[in-house]
Parts: sequence; C-alpha cells; structure tokens
Amino acid sequence: MSHPEDGDHSAVVLKEVSKSFGDKRVLLDVNWSVPKGGITGLLGPNGAGKTTLFRLLMGLLKADSGQLLVDGQDAFDERIELKRYIGFLPDEPIFYNYLKGREVIELSAAMHDLNYRDTWMRISPIARRLEMDTHLDSYAEEYSRGMKKKLGL
Repeated sequence: MSHPEDGDHSAVVLKEVSKSFGDKRVLLDVNWSVPKGGITGLLGPNGAGKTTLFRLLMGLLKADSGQLLVDGQDAFDERIELKRYIGFLPDEPIFYNYLKGREVIELSAAMHDLNYRDTWMRISPIARRLEMDTHLDSYAEEYSRGMKKKLGL
C-alpha cells in the first residue's frame, strides 16, 4: 500500500484528517492513501467513521483539520470539479420520487455536462446486461433496493 507522502503515485491521499460533530470525535489524524489504478477496501465497525470519511472525500463535509486530496485536488475546495470524475454510491441510494429511471439518468448526465444521446449509447448495453432496460420507464421509487443500486451506478 502506498503512503500519504507518495502523493504523486496516489489517487486519494489523506493527511492528518480529523472530524468532529460537537463533542464527538469521529476521525482523529487519519493518514491513508489509495494508489492510482488500485482497489482498496475500507472496513470497520459501525460508528468507526467510514461514511464520514467518504462524505469528506466527496466534499459533502469539510474536515476540521488535515488534507484530503483526490487526484491532487482538494476534496472540499475543488468538490464541484471533482464530481465530474468521481461518484459515490451510498448503501441506500435516494432518487427524486417523481422521476422515472430514465429521467434519473438524464438528469445525472446533464449535471455532468454529458451529451444525452451519447450517454444513452454507452448506457444501453449496460442497462440490458443489468436487466434494467425494461424498468427504466418506471418510477425510481418503485424500484427494489438492488435495482436502485444498479440505477445509481
């Protein structure tokens, strides 16, 4: 595993990251890195700070101290730019109740400045392979948990 000081070779780098919510310290001086092209798992018991860490990396929260870099960019300060390249699929994906699966994909493509037709050309084979193609005209709120996860991908 690479080390935080190896920033040039890492896709994700955390240096001395801390986060508290009121009096509750969730993360304390965390150092972690993920090598470019690598796959890394993050395991820990409930309440260990895994979700908080990912919310920090996605720029949804700001660390109290330390540095979080994704591809060399600050995860909070550059969060809008980074969202063009990275995503986060939570355990329970949430979609707007009034959107159909196809509309969720259309909205996501628009948010990332992607051409709608090109996006569909890329997504259609994947939707078929995931057996989602026949469900895309149904409302996302009607999807099972597994189908919501597929849609979130």
